Amino acid sequence: MKEEQKAAANIFYVSSVPVTLFSSGATFMYRLFEGSENRLSILQGIKLQETTQLKNTEYNYYEPVFKNLQYSRFREFYYFLNIARYYFFMPQVANTILKQHDPRVIVTVSNGLLWVLAYRIAKKNKLPLVIIIHDDMNAYYSTKKISGKLIHALFKKVYRAADLRFCISELMRDRYVGKFKVPAELLYPLQGKPSLSPLKVRREDMKFTIAYAGSLDTGIYIEMLTMLAAALKKVQGSLLIFSNTFPDQLANVGNITNSGFLHPEALEKKLKESADVLFVPFPFYDRETNVELAFPSKIADYTLISKPLLIWAPGGCAVSLWFRSLPAPVGVLVETVNQEDIERAVERLSVNADNKSWGDNSYQAGQEYFGNKNQKDFFFTKLSGIIT
Repeated sequence: MKEEQKAAANIFYVSSVPVTLFSSGATFMYRLFEGSENRLSILQGIKLQETTQLKNTEYNYYEPVFKNLQYSRFREFYYFLNIARYYFFMPQVANTILKQHDPRVIVTVSNGLLWVLAYRIAKKNKLPLVIIIHDDMNAYYSTKKISGKLIHALFKKVYRAADLRFCISELMRDRYVGKFKVPAELLYPLQGKPSLSPLKVRREDMKFTIAYAGSLDTGIYIEMLTMLAAALKKVQGSLLIFSNTFPDQLANVGNITNSGFLHPEALEKKLKESADVLFVPFPFYDRETNVELAFPSKIADYTLISKPLLIWAPGGCAVSLWFRSLPAPVGVLVETVNQEDIERAVERLSVNADNKSWGDNSYQAGQEYFGNKNQKDFFFTKLSGIIT
């Protein structure tokens, strides 16, 4: 097969992670496949709003059975039932896609459990398998449970059998190469498409503002944002949040405002207009492997805004190592859960002398590490190399 024909071969995406502008992992996949719609077939585990999906792309759905059991005391039964279903039975929808579209490669993401089905489809049809790792399995499946032991064993089998493996951080890639003894590639989160709106010059009478865009579904984020708001009060600053939820603990803090969830283009415009600094919190969980190895996708979008970053993350994790490896500073890193340390960071950021250079450095780092075209070119070049 000629190289250009290989690169244009049909892709069958089978994953629990949807391809949609909805959440970090889903948006990652949307951006990765945007521009390849006419050769992509999708089998995902959840149906979301069509307005957030790729246009001119075939979406198919294969939801887990008894999914309500996942959050009950019968969770073990849920896992065993769906693992057996994905491993031993080929759904008719998959057979139809294989027949109608003749895919040349199977792509999956390790979140959820549909990567098990992706492996079976690839193996049965002698197709190359590509697996993308956003989160470490230890974050979701405990090896103290029988189901967890099974899932970890299956993941090891599937990961090693894959023809291509992409890890979301340099630390994850290096750790997995040592653990599984097979090569892996690094694929950072992708930026969105930059808007043409210019960077706004803020009025001098505006309050110093730090912005956070993301979910508030875990208590640790709420605690960190509360601490940040307290630090901002010392410099007469404010905290601007963009989230679809706004817990009472934050609503009752005087210098916090929630502007709700915005789509990427609207969010970029608002951040340019209203924020001085962009906040990246990463949870401080004891011995939580996923925090250590994962990489927050919001950094990719933040770097498009040309504003300094405030990263609050455990020392030695992937995002802290990335920050320290940069040739020029992009903001401030805090690696302790200490109110005085976050206060010092906020005070330093509130002094405007360095902010313009930090913002410019942030944009340049984003282009180098998360640039949409560079990342996609790298991914699809690797993909074309395994298609026969």
